[in-house]
Amino acid sequence: MKNNDHNGDPRQRGADKVMSRADVAHWLGVSVGAVDGYCRAEDLPFRKVGRRVLFWRRDVEKWFGGRGGNGGSGRGGARE
Repeated sequence: MKNNDHNGDPRQRGADKVMSRADVAHWLGVSVGAVDGYCRAEDLPFRKVGRRVLFWRRDVEKWFGGRGGNGGSGRGGARE
């Protein structure tokens, strides 16, 4: 049996999933511009890796849960 903690693409493992701006926008049901605004105005946690802006799913979930909204999507916000 393989140990999934060290095998495969780490971007695909639940809470450790690494997401792009577009991924986060799609997941929350908002535009990429809205994600950029959340980063500036509401402290949506992100990390810069070179020129890329990346988000860790667990950080986005924690941020989203703390704001008590639905991401402005009208569809229930963050989803699997």
